[in-house]
Amino acid sequence: MIEKVENIVKKKETKRPKKENLEFSVPQSPVSSEVLRIKEGIVIHKFAEKLVESYHNFVQAVILFGSFTTDKHTADSDIDVLIIVNDINIPFTSSIKSSFDLGVEKYKAEVLVETKTQRPIHSNVVGLTEFWKGVKNTDPVVINVLRSGIAIYETGFFVPFKELLLRGEIIPSEEGIINMFYVGKGFMEMSQHKIKEAIDALYWAMIKAVQAVILSKNIYPGLPKDTPQILKNMKKNITLFSEQDIATIEELFQDYKKIEKEANKFNFSAKHYEDLHNKVSEIIKKAEKEVEKTQEKLRTKLKNV
Repeated sequence: MIEKVENIVKKKETKRPKKENLEFSVPQSPVSSEVLRIKEGIVIHKFAEKLVESYHNFVQAVILFGSFTTDKHTADSDIDVLIIVNDINIPFTSSIKSSFDLGVEKYKAEVLVETKTQRPIHSNVVGLTEFWKGVKNTDPVVINVLRSGIAIYETGFFVPFKELLLRGEIIPSEEGIINMFYVGKGFMEMSQHKIKEAIDALYWAMIKAVQAVILSKNIYPGLPKDTPQILKNMKKNITLFSEQDIATIEELFQDYKKIEKEANKFNFSAKHYEDLHNKVSEIIKKAEKEVEKTQEKLRTKLKNV
Protein backbone atom coordinates (compact mmCIF):
# COMPACT_ATOMS: atom_id res chain seq x y z
CA MET A 1 0.00 0.00 0.00
CA ILE A 2 2.84 2.42 0.85
CA GLU A 3 4.49 1.71 -2.49
CA LYS A 4 1.17 2.48 -4.23
CA VAL A 5 1.17 6.03 -2.89
CA GLU A 6 4.83 6.50 -3.77
CA ASN A 7 4.18 5.43 -7.38
CA ILE A 8 1.24 7.81 -7.74
CA VAL A 9 3.30 10.66 -6.32
CA LYS A 10 6.20 9.99 -8.68
CA LYS A 11 3.87 10.01 -11.71
CA LYS A 12 2.43 13.37 -10.67
CA GLU A 13 5.80 14.99 -9.89
CA THR A 14 7.24 17.67 -12.10
CA LYS A 15 10.88 18.60 -12.24
CA ARG A 16 11.68 21.81 -10.43
CA PRO A 17 14.49 24.15 -11.44
CA LYS A 18 17.41 24.42 -9.05
CA LYS A 19 17.07 27.37 -6.70
CA GLU A 20 20.20 29.37 -7.34
CA ASN A 21 18.86 32.89 -6.67
CA LEU A 22 19.28 33.21 -2.92
CA GLU A 23 17.36 36.50 -2.82
CA PHE A 24 14.22 34.49 -3.55
CA SER A 25 14.71 31.97 -0.72
CA VAL A 26 12.19 32.20 2.12
CA PRO A 27 13.73 32.14 5.61
CA GLN A 28 12.44 29.71 8.20
CA SER A 29 10.90 30.93 11.44
CA PRO A 30 13.63 32.26 13.78
CA VAL A 31 12.54 29.80 16.45
CA SER A 32 13.16 26.79 14.18
CA SER A 33 16.89 26.67 14.88
CA GLU A 34 16.21 26.70 18.62
CA VAL A 35 13.64 23.92 18.34
CA LEU A 36 16.02 21.78 16.31
CA ARG A 37 18.49 21.93 19.20
CA ILE A 38 16.09 20.01 21.44
CA LYS A 39 15.64 16.28 21.07
CA GLU A 40 11.97 16.47 20.08
CA GLY A 41 12.80 18.86 17.25
CA ILE A 42 15.44 16.47 15.95
CA VAL A 43 12.94 13.61 16.15
CA ILE A 44 10.42 15.45 13.95
CA HIS A 45 13.18 16.56 11.58
CA LYS A 46 14.16 12.91 11.02
CA PHE A 47 10.49 12.01 10.69
CA ALA A 48 9.99 14.72 8.06
CA GLU A 49 13.04 13.51 6.11
CA LYS A 50 11.64 9.98 5.94
CA LEU A 51 8.22 11.22 4.79
CA VAL A 52 9.64 13.48 2.08
CA GLU A 53 12.05 10.79 0.89
CA SER A 54 9.14 8.38 0.39
CA TYR A 55 6.33 10.69 -0.69
CA HIS A 56 8.22 13.59 -2.27
CA ASN A 57 6.09 16.66 -3.02
CA PHE A 58 2.90 14.93 -1.91
CA VAL A 59 4.08 16.11 1.51
CA GLN A 60 3.66 19.88 1.46
CA ALA A 61 4.62 20.61 5.06
CA VAL A 62 5.53 19.00 8.37
CA ILE A 63 4.72 21.39 11.20
CA LEU A 64 5.74 21.05 14.84
CA PHE A 65 3.13 22.69 17.07
CA GLY A 66 1.61 22.45 20.51
CA SER A 67 3.40 22.60 23.83
CA PHE A 68 6.91 22.27 22.39
CA THR A 69 6.57 25.52 20.46
CA THR A 70 5.01 27.48 23.32
CA ASP A 71 7.32 26.38 26.18
CA LYS A 72 4.39 24.75 27.97
CA HIS A 73 5.51 21.14 27.64
CA THR A 74 5.73 18.82 30.60
CA ALA A 75 7.18 15.37 31.19
CA ASP A 76 3.92 13.85 29.89
CA SER A 77 3.56 16.01 26.77
CA ASP A 78 3.22 14.36 23.36
CA ILE A 79 5.08 15.65 20.31
CA ASP A 80 2.36 17.25 18.19
CA VAL A 81 2.93 17.38 14.44
CA LEU A 82 0.73 18.49 11.55
CA ILE A 83 1.33 16.94 8.13
CA ILE A 84 -0.11 18.90 5.20
CA VAL A 85 -0.43 16.93 1.96
CA ASN A 86 -1.10 17.88 -1.67
CA ASP A 87 -4.71 16.88 -2.21
CA ILE A 88 -5.00 19.29 -5.14
CA ASN A 89 -2.85 17.43 -7.69
CA ILE A 90 -3.25 14.03 -6.05
CA PRO A 91 -6.83 13.23 -4.94
CA PHE A 92 -6.74 12.23 -1.27
CA THR A 93 -9.05 9.22 -1.65
CA SER A 94 -9.79 6.83 1.19
CA SER A 95 -7.37 4.24 -0.22
CA ILE A 96 -4.59 6.82 -0.60
CA LYS A 97 -5.28 8.10 2.90
CA SER A 98 -5.16 4.59 4.38
CA SER A 99 -1.89 3.87 2.62
CA PHE A 100 -0.36 7.20 3.67
CA ASP A 101 -1.49 6.70 7.28
CA LEU A 102 0.33 3.35 7.33
CA GLY A 103 3.48 5.07 6.14
CA VAL A 104 3.13 7.79 8.76
CA GLU A 105 2.77 5.22 11.55
CA LYS A 106 5.73 3.24 10.20
CA TYR A 107 8.07 6.25 10.14
CA LYS A 108 6.90 7.48 13.53
CA ALA A 109 7.82 4.11 15.02
CA GLU A 110 11.18 4.11 13.24
CA VAL A 111 12.30 7.55 14.43
CA LEU A 112 11.25 6.87 18.01
CA VAL A 113 13.41 3.73 18.02
CA GLU A 114 16.32 5.39 16.19
CA THR A 115 16.37 8.40 18.53
CA LYS A 116 15.50 6.37 21.65
CA THR A 117 12.61 8.72 22.37
CA GLN A 118 9.90 7.76 24.84
CA ARG A 119 7.49 10.58 24.03
CA PRO A 120 4.74 9.52 21.59
CA ILE A 121 4.29 11.47 18.36
CA HIS A 122 0.71 12.66 17.90
CA SER A 123 0.19 13.37 14.20
CA ASN A 124 -2.65 14.94 12.24
CA VAL A 125 -2.87 14.76 8.45
CA VAL A 126 -4.81 17.41 6.52
CA GLY A 127 -5.06 18.28 2.86
CA LEU A 128 -3.77 21.59 1.55
CA THR A 129 -7.36 22.43 0.57
CA GLU A 130 -8.62 22.03 4.12
CA PHE A 131 -5.67 23.98 5.52
CA TRP A 132 -6.26 26.84 3.09
CA LYS A 133 -9.96 26.96 3.99
CA GLY A 134 -8.96 27.12 7.64
CA VAL A 135 -6.69 30.10 6.95
CA LYS A 136 -9.33 31.83 4.81
CA ASN A 137 -12.07 31.32 7.41
CA THR A 138 -9.70 32.09 10.31
CA ASP A 139 -10.44 28.76 11.96
CA PRO A 140 -9.04 29.07 15.52
CA VAL A 141 -7.24 25.72 15.38
CA VAL A 142 -5.55 26.49 12.05
CA ILE A 143 -4.69 30.04 13.12
CA ASN A 144 -3.16 28.73 16.35
CA VAL A 145 -1.01 26.27 14.37
CA LEU A 146 -0.02 29.07 12.01
CA ARG A 147 0.84 31.43 14.86
CA SER A 148 2.87 29.10 17.07
CA GLY A 149 3.72 26.22 14.71
CA ILE A 150 7.21 25.76 13.30
CA ALA A 151 7.80 24.42 9.81
CA ILE A 152 10.29 21.57 10.09
CA TYR A 153 9.72 21.07 6.37
CA GLU A 154 7.56 23.03 3.94
CA THR A 155 7.30 23.86 0.25
CA GLY A 156 7.08 27.62 0.55
CA PHE A 157 3.59 28.57 1.75
CA PHE A 158 3.53 28.13 5.53
CA VAL A 159 6.13 30.77 6.43
CA PRO A 160 4.57 33.42 4.12
CA PHE A 161 1.13 32.69 5.61
CA LYS A 162 2.66 33.00 9.07
CA GLU A 163 4.17 36.37 8.16
CA LEU A 164 0.82 37.60 6.80
CA LEU A 165 -0.80 36.60 10.08
CA LEU A 166 1.82 38.47 12.10
CA ARG A 167 1.30 41.54 9.91
CA GLY A 168 -2.42 41.44 10.62
CA GLU A 169 -3.33 40.67 7.02
CA ILE A 170 -5.29 37.52 7.86
CA ILE A 171 -8.47 38.78 9.46
CA PRO A 172 -11.87 37.18 10.06
CA SER A 173 -14.26 37.30 7.09
CA GLU A 174 -18.03 37.60 7.29
CA GLU A 175 -18.33 34.09 5.84
CA GLY A 176 -15.89 32.73 8.40
CA ILE A 177 -17.76 34.32 11.30
CA ILE A 178 -21.12 32.98 10.10
CA ASN A 179 -19.67 29.53 9.41
CA MET A 180 -18.05 29.43 12.85
CA PHE A 181 -21.36 30.24 14.54
CA TYR A 182 -23.27 27.53 12.70
CA VAL A 183 -20.55 24.99 13.43
CA GLY A 184 -20.99 25.83 17.11
CA LYS A 185 -24.76 25.59 16.79
CA GLY A 186 -24.35 22.19 15.16
CA PHE A 187 -22.34 20.98 18.15
CA MET A 188 -25.09 22.26 20.44
CA GLU A 189 -27.63 20.19 18.53
CA MET A 190 -25.26 17.24 18.71
CA SER A 191 -25.07 17.61 22.51
CA GLN A 192 -28.87 17.34 22.71
CA HIS A 193 -28.72 14.24 20.52
CA LYS A 194 -26.16 12.75 22.92
CA ILE A 195 -28.45 13.42 25.89
CA LYS A 196 -31.29 11.64 24.09
CA GLU A 197 -28.99 8.71 23.31
CA ALA A 198 -27.96 8.60 26.97
CA ILE A 199 -31.60 8.58 28.14
CA ASP A 200 -32.33 5.77 25.68
CA ALA A 201 -29.40 3.79 27.11
CA LEU A 202 -30.64 4.44 30.66
CA TYR A 203 -34.06 3.09 29.73
CA TRP A 204 -32.69 -0.18 28.43
CA ALA A 205 -30.23 -0.55 31.30
CA MET A 206 -33.10 -0.20 33.77
CA ILE A 207 -35.53 -2.46 31.86
CA LYS A 208 -33.03 -5.31 31.47
CA ALA A 209 -32.04 -5.14 35.15
CA VAL A 210 -35.67 -5.12 36.36
CA GLN A 211 -36.70 -7.90 33.97
CA ALA A 212 -33.85 -10.04 35.32
CA VAL A 213 -35.34 -9.68 38.81
CA ILE A 214 -38.83 -10.56 37.51
CA LEU A 215 -37.42 -13.69 35.84
CA SER A 216 -35.68 -14.66 39.09
CA LYS A 217 -39.16 -14.92 40.62
CA ASN A 218 -40.23 -17.33 37.85
CA ILE A 219 -42.47 -14.68 36.31
CA TYR A 220 -42.43 -13.96 32.58
CA PRO A 221 -41.49 -10.26 32.23
CA GLY A 222 -43.61 -9.56 29.15
CA LEU A 223 -43.04 -6.47 27.00
CA PRO A 224 -40.86 -3.64 28.36
CA LYS A 225 -43.86 -1.28 28.48
CA ASP A 226 -45.68 -3.78 30.75
CA THR A 227 -42.94 -3.76 33.39
CA PRO A 228 -44.47 -1.15 35.77
CA GLN A 229 -47.85 -2.91 35.76
CA ILE A 230 -46.24 -6.31 36.39
CA LEU A 231 -44.41 -4.88 39.42
CA LYS A 232 -47.68 -3.45 40.74
CA ASN A 233 -49.59 -6.71 40.17
CA MET A 234 -46.85 -8.87 41.68
CA LYS A 235 -46.11 -6.62 44.63
CA LYS A 236 -46.38 -9.53 47.07
CA ASN A 237 -43.85 -11.59 45.12
CA ILE A 238 -41.52 -8.74 44.16
CA THR A 239 -40.95 -6.49 47.17
CA LEU A 240 -37.58 -5.17 46.03
CA PHE A 241 -38.79 -2.05 44.25
CA SER A 242 -40.52 0.92 45.88
CA GLU A 243 -43.41 3.00 44.56
CA GLN A 244 -40.83 5.66 43.64
CA ASP A 245 -38.86 3.08 41.62
CA ILE A 246 -41.99 2.13 39.67
CA ALA A 247 -42.72 5.83 39.07
CA THR A 248 -39.17 6.23 37.70
CA ILE A 249 -39.72 3.29 35.33
CA GLU A 250 -42.94 4.89 34.08
CA GLU A 251 -41.30 8.31 33.71
CA LEU A 252 -38.37 6.90 31.77
CA PHE A 253 -40.71 4.92 29.53
CA GLN A 254 -42.51 8.16 28.59
CA ASP A 255 -39.16 9.82 27.75
CA TYR A 256 -38.18 6.78 25.71
CA LYS A 257 -41.41 6.98 23.67
CA LYS A 258 -40.87 10.70 23.02
CA ILE A 259 -37.38 10.00 21.71
CA GLU A 260 -38.55 7.04 19.63
CA LYS A 261 -41.51 8.77 17.95
CA GLU A 262 -41.04 12.54 18.12
CA ALA A 263 -37.39 13.17 18.97
CA ASN A 264 -37.27 16.58 17.25
CA LYS A 265 -40.19 17.94 19.26
CA PHE A 266 -38.62 17.42 22.67
CA ASN A 267 -35.41 18.54 24.35
CA PHE A 268 -34.04 17.25 27.63
CA SER A 269 -31.77 19.12 30.02
CA ALA A 270 -28.57 17.68 31.43
CA LYS A 271 -30.14 18.09 34.89
CA HIS A 272 -33.08 15.89 33.84
CA TYR A 273 -30.66 13.22 32.61
CA GLU A 274 -28.60 13.45 35.81
CA ASP A 275 -31.69 12.99 38.00
CA LEU A 276 -32.78 9.96 35.95
CA HIS A 277 -29.27 8.53 36.05
CA ASN A 278 -29.18 8.71 39.85
CA LYS A 279 -32.62 7.07 40.18
CA VAL A 280 -31.78 4.29 37.69
CA SER A 281 -28.45 3.66 39.44
CA GLU A 282 -30.33 2.93 42.67
CA ILE A 283 -32.73 0.58 40.85
CA ILE A 284 -29.83 -1.31 39.27
CA LYS A 285 -28.05 -1.60 42.65
CA LYS A 286 -31.17 -3.23 44.09
CA ALA A 287 -31.48 -5.54 41.09
CA GLU A 288 -27.82 -6.53 41.36
CA LYS A 289 -28.26 -7.71 44.95
CA GLU A 290 -31.14 -9.94 43.85
CA VAL A 291 -29.20 -11.31 40.88
CA GLU A 292 -26.27 -12.09 43.20
CA LYS A 293 -28.58 -14.53 45.02
CA THR A 294 -29.21 -16.28 41.70
CA GLN A 295 -25.47 -16.38 41.03
CA GLU A 296 -24.90 -17.97 44.43
CA LYS A 297 -27.56 -20.62 43.70
CA LEU A 298 -25.85 -21.40 40.41
CA ARG A 299 -22.43 -21.73 42.05
CA THR A 300 -23.88 -24.10 44.66
CA LYS A 301 -25.57 -26.16 41.96
CA LEU A 302 -22.33 -26.46 39.97
CA LYS A 303 -20.41 -27.56 43.06
CA ASN A 304 -22.87 -30.39 43.63
CA VAL A 305 -22.65 -31.66 40.05
